[in-house]
Amino acid sequence: MRVYNTIIILNPEKDQILFCKRMNDPYEGLFNFVGGKIEPGETSEEAAYRELKEETGISRKDVKLYYFMDFCWHLQDMRMEVYAGVLKHEVKLIPEKHPLHWLGFEQNFFDMKKFAGEGNLGHMLEILKMSKEIFGPVPLTRDELINKGCICIENIEEGLREYDWEYLEGSRDDLHQYLWHKILENGMENSYLDFYYGSLKQEEKNRIQAVLKPEEKEYLEKLCLKEDQIYFSMTEELFELAFGLSESEALFSSFYFRNDPCTVWSNYGHKFVVFRRKT
Repeated sequence: MRVYNTIIILNPEKDQILFCKRMNDPYEGLFNFVGGKIEPGETSEEAAYRELKEETGISRKDVKLYYFMDFCWHLQDMRMEVYAGVLKHEVKLIPEKHPLHWLGFEQNFFDMKKFAGEGNLGHMLEILKMSKEIFGPVPLTRDELINKGCICIENIEEGLREYDWEYLEGSRDDLHQYLWHKILENGMENSYLDFYYGSLKQEEKNRIQAVLKPEEKEYLEKLCLKEDQIYFSMTEELFELAFGLSESEALFSSFYFRNDPCTVWSNYGHKFVVFRRKT
C-alpha cells in the first residue's frame, strides 16, 4: 500500500491555516495542505517533519505535530496520514515549489472549485476544531453562548434580580470539587467559561503573570488570546488556570453549564454565586 502524509498547520493565533496552491496536477490551481510520500525506512513522524521542512521551511523547533487521523482508499491501495500542529511563534515561510498562503476559517473548505481533496479538507478542519488537544479552547461570542442555552449575566445586580441564586462557600478544594463535578456532569463539550485576560492592559497582564507558575505562563502564552476573545469552550487546562486565578482573586471568571443550566460567578472570600433560571 502506498502511504502519504498531509500536514495541517495553524498560525500561533489559531485563526489561519497554511495552504499551498498547487502548480501542477493533481489539483492544479487548487489550495491543498502540504505533504508528500513517506519514504522507505522513515517513521511516519520523521516523514511528516521532513515534508513540512522541505515544503515550508518550518522545522521541528517551530511546531509540535500531532498524529491526527488517517484516510484509507482500499481500491486505490493508498493510505493518507494526517498530522496537525500550531506554530509556537511566527515563522518566515520558504516555499519549495508551490506558493504558500495563510487562509482564515471563514473560507468554505468544501468548495471543490477552490480546494483540493473532494471535500476532505473541509472534513479534516471540522474535526480539528473539535480536537481540543490540538486546537485548544475554542472562543465563542456571548450570543453563541446564549444560543447554546447558557445563562449569561451582564452584572451581579441583574443576576440577583432576574435569577434564582445561592451562595457557594467553602475551601479551595470544596469550590474546585463542586465545579469539576459540574463539568463531569454536563460534559466538557457542554461546559464553558469566560476569561478576560486577553482584554486586559499590559500592566494588568503583568500583575497576573507575577502570580503564575512557569508552566501556567507558558500555557497562557500559547493561547495567544485576542482582545475580543472572552468566552471559551472548556478544557481541563484552561479550567485549572481560570479557577486558580479566581480563587486567588487575581482574575475572576464565571463558569457556564448547558445541560443542567446554571452559571457559577466567582467572587471574593471564597463566596461564589450560583445562578439558575427561576422556576
